[in-house]
Amino acid sequence: MLDAEAICLRNGVKFKLEDKTGKKVDSWASKAFEEAEKKKPSEPSKPDEKASNTEKAQYEADLKKFTEYKDDPERKIKDYVAGLEAIKPLWPPFGTKKIKENAVYAFFKGILDPRPIDHAENKKKLEENIQKARFDQQKELPDIEKKLAEIEAKITAAGSKGAEKDKALEALQKQLNEQSQEQKKHQEEKEQAEKGVVEAEKALADTDTKIKDLTEQISKETDGNKKEELDKQLKLEQQKQLQQQNQLKESKDKVEKAGTALAATEAKIKNLKEETIPKATAEQKTANDELKKLEEEKKPQEEKKTKLQDNVNSKKKELKDFDTESKKNDNELQTKMTAAAEKMTAVALIAHYQAFKKSGDDGA
Repeated sequence: MLDAEAICLRNGVKFKLEDKTGKKVDSWASKAFEEAEKKKPSEPSKPDEKASNTEKAQYEADLKKFTEYKDDPERKIKDYVAGLEAIKPLWPPFGTKKIKENAVYAFFKGILDPRPIDHAENKKKLEENIQKARFDQQKELPDIEKKLAEIEAKITAAGSKGAEKDKALEALQKQLNEQSQEQKKHQEEKEQAEKGVVEAEKALADTDTKIKDLTEQISKETDGNKKEELDKQLKLEQQKQLQQQNQLKESKDKVEKAGTALAATEAKIKNLKEETIPKATAEQKTANDELKKLEEEKKPQEEKKTKLQDNVNSKKKELKDFDTESKKNDNELQTKMTAAAEKMTAVALIAHYQAFKKSGDDGA
């Protein structure tokens, strides 16, 4: 049962009465509850098996009375009314305005109100919590936003740098692919030129042999006509020999040129693979690591920002839930009071209140 004095305070009504002997009574309500406590039924002790049927029947009747009392939703009001009846002899003259006109209603409401005594104080604390959360947010947010802006600027710069490194490495990879194609082309050209040298050397050797044979034949030939014919053949072979010598020289030049180009390409490929690309890869990694590091620095600041907002939202939700529950309790209280007003308990309270008013000298 709620403490009567606390109920008084919650509803803004404070009673300091005196009985007819001049003795102070702490509070009208407290005394009423005291007397009601004396009259409320206590839980009966279960009789043993040897008890008489009359004792057992009495136990059942007392148990029923106690159960009905305990489970009665209007018990608090009934206790209060019973208490009022019990202290009737102590009622002082009501010619003064010590008791406000809403006194009985205030107690009646206090008994039924499901909200805790410190309801208003709790709401005030929740509102203060929201203000504190907002204050913390306003206090800390500028510094967080500043740090985030600085980190974002660094991230943008690091991102641009990283993109440049990516692009540079991509260009080097493309260059390596092109040089590999050039290497293949020069290798084929060299092989083809070397094949041409072999063929030219063989053809030239064959021609040299023919020229040698023809020269020997001419030196031994005595027939003028035949010698003249052999001279013609020799001249043709000598012309052919000159052409083949030129062809051999061209083939050798091609081999040398292809070899030089191949060596230059291989040098470029070696430089790309061993120096340029590894260096660019390292620079790309450094840029990416820096970007990753900045992203990691950003997370705690974002978490702080989110936490501050979540804190405000959480406090606002607590107040909203509190108000929702309070409204529910208000509706519940109104329903209870409306229902109770239809019962004898309410009628009895009103009757007491009317009696108080009538007993006053000035109709207060």
